[in-house]
Amino acid sequence: MRSIWPDVTARARGLATHLLRRATLERLAAVGDLRMLATELARYGMVPAAGSAGALDLAVRRAAARRFAVLSRWVAARAGTLAVLLEDEDRRAIRAILRGVTAGLSPEATLAGVLPTPQLPERALAALAEQRDIRRVVALLAAWGHPLGAPLHASASSLTPDLFRVECALAAAYAARALRRARGGGPVLVGYARSLIDLENAWSALALARTPGSEGSTGVFLPGGARLMRPLWMEAAGAGDVGAAGERLRRAFHPSPLARAFSADSLGSDRVESEALGILIVTYTRMAREAPLGAAALVLFTLRVRAEVIDLRRVIWGAAFGVAAGTVRAALVTL
Repeated sequence: MRSIWPDVTARARGLATHLLRRATLERLAAVGDLRMLATELARYGMVPAAGSAGALDLAVRRAAARRFAVLSRWVAARAGTLAVLLEDEDRRAIRAILRGVTAGLSPEATLAGVLPTPQLPERALAALAEQRDIRRVVALLAAWGHPLGAPLHASASSLTPDLFRVECALAAAYAARALRRARGGGPVLVGYARSLIDLENAWSALALARTPGSEGSTGVFLPGGARLMRPLWMEAAGAGDVGAAGERLRRAFHPSPLARAFSADSLGSDRVESEALGILIVTYTRMAREAPLGAAALVLFTLRVRAEVIDLRRVIWGAAFGVAAGTVRAALVTL
Protein backbone atom coordinates (compact mmCIF):
# COMPACT_ATOMS: atom_id res chain seq x y z
CA MET A 1 0.00 0.00 0.00
CA ARG A 2 1.29 3.43 -0.93
CA SER A 3 2.35 5.49 2.09
CA ILE A 4 0.39 8.65 2.88
CA TRP A 5 3.24 9.98 5.03
CA PRO A 6 6.33 10.55 2.80
CA ASP A 7 6.37 14.35 3.21
CA VAL A 8 5.90 14.21 6.97
CA THR A 9 8.32 11.35 7.54
CA ALA A 10 11.03 13.15 5.58
CA ARG A 11 10.63 16.19 7.80
CA ALA A 12 10.42 14.09 10.97
CA ARG A 13 13.68 12.41 10.00
CA GLY A 14 15.26 15.81 9.59
CA LEU A 15 13.95 16.95 12.96
CA ALA A 16 15.21 13.74 14.55
CA THR A 17 18.78 14.61 13.58
CA HIS A 18 18.66 17.27 16.32
CA LEU A 19 17.86 14.72 19.03
CA LEU A 20 20.78 13.84 21.27
CA ARG A 21 22.65 10.61 20.68
CA ARG A 22 23.56 8.26 23.51
CA ALA A 23 27.22 9.26 23.36
CA THR A 24 26.23 12.89 23.96
CA LEU A 25 23.96 11.92 26.84
CA GLU A 26 26.72 9.85 28.41
CA ARG A 27 29.08 12.81 28.15
CA LEU A 28 26.49 15.09 29.77
CA ALA A 29 26.03 12.55 32.55
CA ALA A 30 29.70 12.95 33.40
CA VAL A 31 29.49 16.77 33.75
CA GLY A 32 28.16 16.60 37.29
CA ASP A 33 27.76 20.38 37.70
CA LEU A 34 24.48 22.22 37.06
CA ARG A 35 26.12 25.44 35.85
CA MET A 36 28.28 23.60 33.33
CA LEU A 37 25.31 21.45 32.36
CA ALA A 38 23.25 24.58 31.64
CA THR A 39 26.00 25.80 29.30
CA GLU A 40 26.07 22.45 27.52
CA LEU A 41 22.28 22.24 27.14
CA ALA A 42 22.16 25.79 25.74
CA ARG A 43 24.31 24.56 22.86
CA TYR A 44 21.43 22.26 21.90
CA GLY A 45 18.76 24.95 22.07
CA MET A 46 17.63 24.19 25.63
CA VAL A 47 18.25 27.56 27.23
CA PRO A 48 17.20 27.61 30.92
CA ALA A 49 15.92 30.75 32.64
CA ALA A 50 18.30 30.04 35.53
CA GLY A 51 20.92 27.52 36.54
CA SER A 52 18.78 25.48 38.93
CA ALA A 53 17.81 21.86 38.28
CA GLY A 54 14.18 22.89 37.99
CA ALA A 55 14.96 25.52 35.36
CA LEU A 56 17.03 23.03 33.33
CA ASP A 57 14.25 20.45 33.62
CA LEU A 58 11.72 22.98 32.29
CA ALA A 59 14.01 23.98 29.40
CA VAL A 60 14.26 20.33 28.34
CA ARG A 61 10.49 19.85 28.40
CA ARG A 62 9.93 23.09 26.48
CA ALA A 63 12.33 21.90 23.78
CA ALA A 64 10.31 18.68 23.45
CA ALA A 65 7.11 20.73 23.22
CA ARG A 66 8.58 22.76 20.35
CA ARG A 67 9.37 19.55 18.48
CA PHE A 68 5.84 18.26 18.95
CA ALA A 69 4.46 21.60 17.76
CA VAL A 70 6.54 21.45 14.58
CA LEU A 71 5.41 17.88 13.90
CA SER A 72 1.79 18.87 14.45
CA ARG A 73 2.07 21.74 11.95
CA TRP A 74 3.57 19.46 9.32
CA VAL A 75 0.83 16.86 9.77
CA ALA A 76 -1.84 19.56 9.29
CA ALA A 77 -5.10 17.98 8.05
CA ARG A 78 -3.89 14.49 9.03
CA ALA A 79 -3.53 15.46 12.70
CA GLY A 80 -6.56 13.35 13.65
CA THR A 81 -4.90 10.24 12.30
CA LEU A 82 -1.86 10.90 14.48
CA ALA A 83 -3.94 11.16 17.65
CA VAL A 84 -2.41 7.83 18.62
CA LEU A 85 0.94 9.64 19.04
CA LEU A 86 0.38 13.09 20.52
CA GLU A 87 -2.76 12.23 22.48
CA ASP A 88 -0.71 9.53 24.20
CA GLU A 89 1.44 12.36 25.58
CA ASP A 90 -1.75 14.18 26.62
CA ARG A 91 -2.94 11.04 28.40
CA ARG A 92 0.35 10.76 30.28
CA ALA A 93 0.19 14.43 31.24
CA ILE A 94 -3.40 14.20 32.49
CA ARG A 95 -2.59 11.07 34.49
CA ALA A 96 0.40 12.78 36.14
CA ILE A 97 -1.74 15.80 37.01
CA LEU A 98 -4.53 13.65 38.47
CA ARG A 99 -1.98 11.87 40.65
CA GLY A 100 -0.29 15.09 41.72
CA VAL A 101 -3.55 16.80 42.62
CA THR A 102 -4.73 13.75 44.56
CA ALA A 103 -1.45 13.61 46.49
CA GLY A 104 -1.63 17.33 47.28
CA LEU A 105 1.62 18.13 45.47
CA SER A 106 2.56 21.65 44.44
CA PRO A 107 1.87 22.55 40.80
CA GLU A 108 5.62 22.53 40.13
CA ALA A 109 6.03 19.02 41.54
CA THR A 110 2.89 17.83 39.75
CA LEU A 111 4.23 18.96 36.38
CA ALA A 112 7.69 17.40 36.79
CA GLY A 113 8.37 15.39 33.65
CA VAL A 114 5.10 16.38 31.94
CA LEU A 115 5.45 17.26 28.24
CA PRO A 116 3.36 20.08 26.73
CA THR A 117 1.63 19.30 23.42
CA PRO A 118 -0.36 21.37 20.89
CA GLN A 119 -3.62 20.34 22.59
CA LEU A 120 -2.26 20.84 26.12
CA PRO A 121 0.37 23.60 25.99
CA GLU A 122 2.39 24.66 29.01
CA ARG A 123 -0.12 27.27 30.18
CA ALA A 124 -2.99 24.76 30.04
CA LEU A 125 -0.99 22.19 31.99
CA ALA A 126 -0.18 24.81 34.64
CA ALA A 127 -3.89 25.66 34.98
CA LEU A 128 -4.79 21.98 35.41
CA ALA A 129 -2.06 21.47 38.03
CA GLU A 130 -3.44 24.37 40.06
CA GLN A 131 -6.83 22.68 40.53
CA ARG A 132 -7.56 21.35 43.99
CA ASP A 133 -9.26 18.06 43.16
CA ILE A 134 -9.92 15.53 40.41
CA ARG A 135 -13.39 16.86 39.62
CA ARG A 136 -12.07 20.32 38.84
CA VAL A 137 -9.33 18.93 36.61
CA VAL A 138 -11.88 16.94 34.64
CA ALA A 139 -14.32 19.87 34.46
CA LEU A 140 -11.61 22.15 33.08
CA LEU A 141 -10.57 19.61 30.44
CA ALA A 142 -14.20 19.21 29.36
CA ALA A 143 -14.75 22.98 29.26
CA TRP A 144 -11.79 23.28 26.90
CA GLY A 145 -13.26 20.59 24.68
CA HIS A 146 -10.30 18.26 25.08
CA PRO A 147 -11.33 14.85 23.71
CA LEU A 148 -10.11 13.03 26.83
CA GLY A 149 -12.08 15.32 29.19
CA ALA A 150 -15.74 14.46 28.71
CA PRO A 151 -15.24 10.65 28.96
CA LEU A 152 -13.95 11.13 32.53
CA HIS A 153 -17.13 12.76 33.85
CA ALA A 154 -18.86 9.57 35.00
CA SER A 155 -15.86 8.25 36.96
CA ALA A 156 -15.11 11.68 38.46
CA SER A 157 -18.65 12.69 39.42
CA SER A 158 -18.67 11.55 43.06
CA LEU A 159 -17.60 13.80 45.94
CA THR A 160 -14.44 11.72 46.37
CA PRO A 161 -13.56 10.18 42.99
CA ASP A 162 -11.42 7.06 43.04
CA LEU A 163 -8.12 7.88 41.31
CA PHE A 164 -7.62 4.36 39.97
CA ARG A 165 -11.08 4.33 38.36
CA VAL A 166 -10.55 7.76 36.80
CA GLU A 167 -7.21 6.61 35.42
CA CYS A 168 -8.91 3.53 33.97
CA ALA A 169 -11.53 5.74 32.30
CA LEU A 170 -8.74 7.92 30.90
CA ALA A 171 -6.92 4.89 29.47
CA ALA A 172 -10.16 3.53 27.97
CA ALA A 173 -11.00 6.86 26.33
CA TYR A 174 -7.52 7.15 24.84
CA ALA A 175 -7.47 3.52 23.64
CA ALA A 176 -10.81 3.84 21.84
CA ARG A 177 -9.78 7.06 20.10
CA ALA A 178 -6.32 5.75 19.22
CA LEU A 179 -7.63 2.61 17.57
CA ARG A 180 -10.33 4.47 15.67
CA ARG A 181 -8.03 7.22 14.41
CA ALA A 182 -5.08 4.92 13.65
CA ARG A 183 -7.07 2.97 11.07
CA GLY A 184 -6.84 5.93 8.71
CA GLY A 185 -3.05 5.91 8.92
CA GLY A 186 -2.35 2.34 7.94
CA PRO A 187 -1.24 -0.89 9.63
CA VAL A 188 1.84 0.56 11.35
CA LEU A 189 -0.20 3.03 13.39
CA VAL A 190 -2.84 0.39 14.13
CA GLY A 191 -0.15 -1.98 15.34
CA TYR A 192 1.37 0.73 17.52
CA ALA A 193 -2.02 1.57 19.05
CA ARG A 194 -2.58 -2.10 19.84
CA SER A 195 0.87 -2.34 21.45
CA LEU A 196 0.10 0.67 23.67
CA ILE A 197 -3.16 -0.97 24.75
CA ASP A 198 -1.27 -4.17 25.59
CA LEU A 199 1.20 -2.19 27.68
CA GLU A 200 -1.52 -0.22 29.45
CA ASN A 201 -3.17 -3.52 30.36
CA ALA A 202 0.19 -4.81 31.61
CA TRP A 203 0.64 -1.75 33.86
CA SER A 204 -2.86 -2.17 35.33
CA ALA A 205 -2.23 -5.88 35.93
CA LEU A 206 0.99 -5.10 37.79
CA ALA A 207 -0.77 -2.41 39.83
CA LEU A 208 -3.50 -4.85 40.85
CA ALA A 209 -0.95 -7.58 41.60
CA ARG A 210 0.87 -5.20 43.97
CA THR A 211 -2.30 -4.70 46.03
CA PRO A 212 -3.86 -8.09 46.82
CA GLY A 213 -7.47 -7.75 47.89
CA SER A 214 -7.90 -4.45 46.05
CA GLU A 215 -11.14 -3.52 44.37
CA GLY A 216 -12.26 -5.86 41.58
CA SER A 217 -11.02 -5.55 38.05
CA THR A 218 -14.35 -4.92 36.31
CA GLY A 219 -13.92 -2.30 33.62
CA VAL A 220 -10.13 -2.16 33.99
CA PHE A 221 -9.10 -4.40 31.09
CA LEU A 222 -8.92 -2.58 27.74
CA PRO A 223 -10.00 -4.47 24.61
CA GLY A 224 -8.12 -4.01 21.37
CA GLY A 225 -4.62 -5.19 22.24
CA ALA A 226 -2.65 -7.65 20.10
CA ARG A 227 -1.01 -9.96 22.66
CA LEU A 228 -2.25 -9.62 26.22
CA MET A 229 -5.71 -11.18 26.16
CA ARG A 230 -8.20 -11.05 29.02
CA PRO A 231 -7.59 -14.60 30.46
CA LEU A 232 -3.85 -14.06 30.96
CA TRP A 233 -4.44 -10.49 32.10
CA MET A 234 -6.80 -11.77 34.80
CA GLU A 235 -4.20 -14.32 35.90
CA ALA A 236 -1.56 -11.60 36.14
CA ALA A 237 -3.82 -9.10 37.91
CA GLY A 238 -4.89 -11.72 40.43
CA ALA A 239 -1.43 -13.19 41.00
CA GLY A 240 -1.02 -11.32 44.30
CA ASP A 241 2.70 -10.90 43.65
CA VAL A 242 4.58 -8.79 41.11
CA GLY A 243 7.02 -11.58 40.26
CA ALA A 244 4.22 -14.03 39.52
CA ALA A 245 2.38 -11.38 37.52
CA GLY A 246 5.54 -10.69 35.52
CA GLU A 247 5.87 -14.38 34.62
CA ARG A 248 2.35 -14.38 33.20
CA LEU A 249 2.99 -11.16 31.31
CA ARG A 250 6.19 -12.58 29.79
CA ARG A 251 4.15 -15.56 28.62
CA ALA A 252 1.52 -13.27 27.08
CA PHE A 253 4.03 -11.11 25.19
CA HIS A 254 6.26 -13.98 23.98
CA PRO A 255 7.76 -14.10 21.34
CA SER A 256 7.55 -10.30 21.05
CA PRO A 257 10.69 -8.49 22.29
CA LEU A 258 8.41 -6.70 24.77
CA ALA A 259 8.42 -9.89 26.84
CA ARG A 260 11.91 -8.88 28.02
CA ALA A 261 10.50 -5.78 29.71
CA PHE A 262 8.88 -8.01 32.33
CA SER A 263 12.03 -9.80 33.43
CA ALA A 264 12.66 -10.24 37.14
CA ASP A 265 15.45 -7.64 36.99
CA SER A 266 13.22 -5.00 35.38
CA LEU A 267 10.38 -5.62 37.81
CA GLY A 268 12.73 -5.61 40.77
CA SER A 269 14.37 -2.33 39.82
CA ASP A 270 11.06 -0.69 38.87
CA ARG A 271 12.43 -0.01 35.37
CA VAL A 272 9.81 -1.96 33.47
CA GLU A 273 8.32 1.08 31.68
CA SER A 274 11.75 2.37 30.67
CA GLU A 275 12.67 -1.09 29.39
CA ALA A 276 9.47 -1.22 27.34
CA LEU A 277 10.21 2.20 25.85
CA GLY A 278 13.70 1.11 24.87
CA ILE A 279 12.36 -2.04 23.22
CA LEU A 280 9.78 -0.03 21.26
CA ILE A 281 12.55 2.29 20.04
CA VAL A 282 14.57 -0.69 18.78
CA THR A 283 11.48 -2.15 17.09
CA TYR A 284 10.48 1.04 15.30
CA THR A 285 14.06 1.86 14.35
CA ARG A 286 14.15 -1.41 12.42
CA MET A 287 10.71 -0.79 10.90
CA ALA A 288 11.68 2.73 9.83
CA ARG A 289 14.77 1.37 8.06
CA GLU A 290 12.70 -1.23 6.23
CA ALA A 291 10.05 1.30 5.14
CA PRO A 292 11.72 4.76 5.13
CA LEU A 293 8.60 6.60 3.93
CA GLY A 294 6.13 4.87 6.24
CA ALA A 295 4.56 5.84 9.53
CA ALA A 296 7.19 3.98 11.59
CA ALA A 297 9.47 7.03 11.33
CA LEU A 298 6.78 9.17 12.96
CA VAL A 299 6.28 6.69 15.79
CA LEU A 300 10.04 6.48 16.27
CA PHE A 301 10.39 10.25 16.44
CA THR A 302 7.84 10.63 19.25
CA LEU A 303 9.38 7.70 21.16
CA ARG A 304 12.85 9.24 20.87
CA VAL A 305 11.60 12.64 22.05
CA ARG A 306 10.12 11.01 25.15
CA ALA A 307 13.31 9.01 25.77
CA GLU A 308 15.46 12.13 25.42
CA VAL A 309 13.39 13.97 28.03
CA ILE A 310 13.57 11.03 30.43
CA ASP A 311 17.33 10.74 29.97
CA LEU A 312 18.06 14.46 30.28
CA ARG A 313 15.96 14.68 33.42
CA ARG A 314 18.01 11.83 34.89
CA VAL A 315 21.20 13.65 33.93
CA ILE A 316 19.98 16.94 35.46
CA TRP A 317 18.68 15.54 38.71
CA GLY A 318 21.61 13.16 38.94
CA ALA A 319 23.91 16.19 38.88
CA ALA A 320 21.72 18.00 41.41
CA PHE A 321 21.84 15.13 43.90
CA GLY A 322 25.38 13.94 43.25
CA VAL A 323 24.45 10.61 41.66
CA ALA A 324 27.46 8.80 40.18
CA ALA A 325 27.82 9.25 36.42
CA GLY A 326 27.98 5.48 35.94
CA THR A 327 24.63 5.04 37.63
CA VAL A 328 23.06 7.69 35.43
CA ARG A 329 24.58 6.21 32.28
CA ALA A 330 23.27 2.74 33.16
CA ALA A 331 19.72 4.13 33.41
CA LEU A 332 19.69 5.85 30.01
CA VAL A 333 16.95 4.77 27.60
CA THR A 334 18.32 6.30 24.39
CA LEU A 335 20.26 3.76 22.33
